[in-house]
Amino acid sequence: MSKSLAVEMELAREKLADTDLLAHVPDVFDYYAQHAVFSMQMLSKKYPVLELSYSRPKPVVMSKLMSHAGIHGIFVPFTYESNINVNVPVFLAPATMAHELAHQSGFMHEDEANFIAYLACKQQDDPMMLYSGFFLAFDYSISELKKVDPDKASDIMSSLSKAVQHDIEQNEQYRDKYEGIISSISRNVNDVYLKANNQTDGLNSYSDMVNLLLAEQRGKEKYN
Repeated sequence: MSKSLAVEMELAREKLADTDLLAHVPDVFDYYAQHAVFSMQMLSKKYPVLELSYSRPKPVVMSKLMSHAGIHGIFVPFTYESNINVNVPVFLAPATMAHELAHQSGFMHEDEANFIAYLACKQQDDPMMLYSGFFLAFDYSISELKKVDPDKASDIMSSLSKAVQHDIEQNEQYRDKYEGIISSISRNVNDVYLKANNQTDGLNSYSDMVNLLLAEQRGKEKYN
């Protein structure tokens, strides 16, 4: 599965110019916020449970604080707003927006929101939307593969194009830059919060998305 996701991810990356990846999220925020809403609306035609009058995601002014806390986005049910960290690498933003919109539609479990974000990003031909969705799915998939078959995971990682490897390195540098006591405390708080809200796996519930990706792949194999 990781290999097939890698292929799709690279196809989307090939359609992007390096200048596209140099864009700052605030400069392109409105464009991708609109496309994230369109993607969810398109996905709702296949899955009516997602039908909703979505409010457009909003940028967070204090995004660097969110980065220090290890947070890409947050849905606030009291205001019904999807708030997005604009300090993240630009290729993470579209999937993050779709993830928070999935919460807006009522899917509060993190694995489900991740999977819906991945599906939503695939609804459009926009290369960045596609790349963001496949990057999200691949990131979780390869992380799980490293646990069970590190050699296979290493082979897949080394076979990636230089462009994708550069983006992965950029993402890792972003994480490392803001890693610290605040992010550690934030992870612990988020873990407790998730468990208190019937997500018994806590932070591990994010990676449960891989089970949904596997189910999707098996469904394709069954009908092909």
